[in-house]
Amino acid sequence: MASTRVFTVTLIRHAKTIYPKGTLPPYDPDIDLSDQDRIRQTASLIPSQADWWISPLSRCQKTAKALVSAGANPKSQMTEDQLFEQNYGDWHGMDIADIWAQIEDLQKTNWFFLHPEITPPNGESFVDVINRITPIIAMISAYKGQHLVLVCHAMVIRAMLGVMMGLDPDRSLALQIDPLSATQLTFMAEGSQNHALDGGAWMLNFLNK
Repeated sequence: MASTRVFTVTLIRHAKTIYPKGTLPPYDPDIDLSDQDRIRQTASLIPSQADWWISPLSRCQKTAKALVSAGANPKSQMTEDQLFEQNYGDWHGMDIADIWAQIEDLQKTNWFFLHPEITPPNGESFVDVINRITPIIAMISAYKGQHLVLVCHAMVIRAMLGVMMGLDPDRSLALQIDPLSATQLTFMAEGSQNHALDGGAWMLNFLNK
């Protein structure tokens, strides 16, 4: 019998963004790194000597640097271009009330302001995000190390968790992902998940910690 390949994947959301209340954030807003206790707490949850994949957006790059300064100890760091946040196109920076006026007669979901199938003008839907990150999950599944860390965004993390745990897109939007939170899974490459009803390849260790 082949040996089982097991590793952890820790998903880190960037620090809190800074933008005017009542608006949809700009595409790449600045972040608030003043809560050093929270940064140190999150850094303590990250496995030592992990390989880090980081979104290209500046809020994730800055968060990664802050986590390292707070004691996180990556083995390597690389930018993964497809880990960027959901693109809301023309709606970035708009008042939420003005966006709502455009979507109030469209299909709704309970836990997010935008249904997963609605595409903003010149942007992408949450379903598009899922389709974009599905190849990244395949890359993750082929990972040969022990610990992988992704520093990315709330919608990306929701999309990944949905695919990994077999959730529908609307159920994925019901997952709370706080700024500077850590979510961790364990992946089993070979083993009991190869047989029907034996639990799948992914185990959720903790969520939004």
